[in-house]
Amino acid sequence: MTKRIIKQYIGVEVKIKSAAKIGHKTCLLELEDQGDKEEILRNKFKLKNVRNERIYINDELTRNEREQQRQMRKIAKQERGKGNTVKIGYRKQTINGEIWRWNRDKEIIEKERAKN
Repeated sequence: MTKRIIKQYIGVEVKIKSAAKIGHKTCLLELEDQGDKEEILRNKFKLKNVRNERIYINDELTRNEREQQRQMRKIAKQERGKGNTVKIGYRKQTINGEIWRWNRDKEIIEKERAKN
C-alpha cells in the first residue's frame, strides 16, 4: 500500500526494505536505495495538491535537529506575521529572498553573508 501511495502521489517507484508502524498515523520506512529517498524528499511538495488527505513525509531527524527545525518554524511564523515571505528548508530558511542558516556552534539562525 505504501509503495502505491508514493507512486500515485509523488510519482516515484521505490523499493522498500522494511516498514513499521510507530504510532496511530505514523510509519517509518527504510528504503533499499538512498537515491529513492532523495527523490521522494525532492518531490514531497506534490502532496500539497492531494485533496482530502493529509500526508506528510519527513526525513528522520535527531532530537537536536528536531529542536533546530522547531525553532526555525517559530521564527518563520513570526516573520509571516510581519508580512514577510518565508520558505523553510533543512537548517536554513529564506526570508524575503535572503538566506538564513542555522549556526551549530551558537545554536541560532544567522543571515548568510554574500559570497564575493
